Amino acid sequence: MTYMPITPFRRRVDAVHLDAHREAAAARNAEAVDKWEALRTLAAARTDYGLSDRDLSVLQALISFHPSAMLGETAEAPVVFPSNRALCERLNGMPCSTMRRHLGKLVSAGVIRRRDSPNGKRYARRFGAEKLAFGFDLTPLQHRLPEFRSASARLQAEAEALAQLRQTVSLMRRDAAELALYGPSQCPAPFWAELGALADETARLLRRKPETSLLQSLHRRLSDALAHASALLHPPATEELNTSHAPYEQHIEPKDRIQIETAAEPVCSHSKPAEVSIAETSTDKHGDNRPRCPSPPSVTLDDVLAASPGMETYGGTPIRSWPDLVHASETIRPMLGIPQATWNTARSVLGEIGAAICLASILQRFASIRSHGAYLAKLCAMASKGDLCLDGMVTSGLALARRPSSQL
Repeated sequence: MTYMPITPFRRRVDAVHLDAHREAAAARNAEAVDKWEALRTLAAARTDYGLSDRDLSVLQALISFHPSAMLGETAEAPVVFPSNRALCERLNGMPCSTMRRHLGKLVSAGVIRRRDSPNGKRYARRFGAEKLAFGFDLTPLQHRLPEFRSASARLQAEAEALAQLRQTVSLMRRDAAELALYGPSQCPAPFWAELGALADETARLLRRKPETSLLQSLHRRLSDALAHASALLHPPATEELNTSHAPYEQHIEPKDRIQIETAAEPVCSHSKPAEVSIAETSTDKHGDNRPRCPSPPSVTLDDVLAASPGMETYGGTPIRSWPDLVHASETIRPMLGIPQATWNTARSVLGEIGAAICLASILQRFASIRSHGAYLAKLCAMASKGDLCLDGMVTSGLALARRPSSQL
C-alpha cells in the first residue's frame, strides 16, 4: 500500500507542506487534464501566485519528464523524478543553484509537491503491480486547474479594462491639450493655462505605465476640467445676452459719486473724488420712464480701450462710443465666468458704463485674478462704501499696458 509522506527530507515542516498534504488527501477522483493546458493557464495567472517566467520555465522542463500528455489519466499520482543534472540540461544549462531556487518557489506556491524518499533521492520502484515514485508530484496542476482558469480570466478582464481606461485618458489628454490652445482665443481666462498643465502632467504619467488607481484619478480630473472648458466655450442659454447693437434701454443710476483709483488695487483714500452726474430721465409717449446711460467718467473712451485692448478683440465689433463699450462688456462677461446675478449687481451699483469699465480692468488683469466674479463683487462692495475709483483703475491699467514686457 502506497504511503505518501507528510514531511520533507531534511527540511523543516511548515504550513505549506501540511496544507499540500491535506489538499492531496481531500482532492480525489479529479478529471484528467492536459498538462500543457494547465501550464499555459497558470502562465496567464502567474502574477496571482508570485511566479515569474523563469519559474514557469523550470515547471515546463519538469512536466516534460511526465511520459503522458494527460495528468491523472491513471490511478497513480503523476510524479516525475529527474535528477538535478538531467533537469539542468533540459533547462539549457541553467545553474543547479538557480534551478533549485525556482523549484522552491514552485513548491511554496503550491503548484507542485515534494514526495521525498527516505534518503532524499528521486527514483521509482515497483512492488509487483504497484509503482512507488519519489520526486515531484504534479497533482496540484491537475486539481487546481479550475482555480487557475478563474484567476486567468479575471486578470485578463482587468488588463482589458486597464487598457481601455488608458486609451480613454489618452484621448481626453489630447482634447485637453488642444482646447488649452484654442480656449484663450475664444474666452480668455487663467483656466486654460491650468488645463494645459494638466495635459502635460497626464502625458508624462502615461509614459510610466500608471496603475489603475492613478489612471482613475487622472480620468476624474480630466473629466471635470473638460466639463468646465465646455461650459466656458458654450455657456448655458440662460446666460446668453442680447446681441443687438442697439443701446441698452434699462439702467439703474449709481448713487452719489465714484472715487478715483490711484493704485493697481482698486482702493484709494487720498485721491480726489470725481463727480459723475446722474443722467436725466425721459418719458416716452406711453409714459414709461427709461433712464439714460450715466455721463462718462473723466477718462476718455480711448483711455479705456488703450488700458484694455482686449475689449475690442473679444467683443467682436469696433468700439466707437460708450454704448459700444457696454455692449462689448455684455459679450465678454460670460467668457470670464462672471455670473449673471453678479453682473446685474454691478450694473445696479456702478451703472452700465461703470460696470463696463470694471470689466475692462478685470479683462486686462484676468491672468492674475483667480475668480473674476468674486473680484467684481468685491468692487461692487467697495463702490457701495465709496472706496472705488474708476478713473484710477483706467490710469493704472494704462501704466500696466505701457510697461515693457521684460518688466512684467
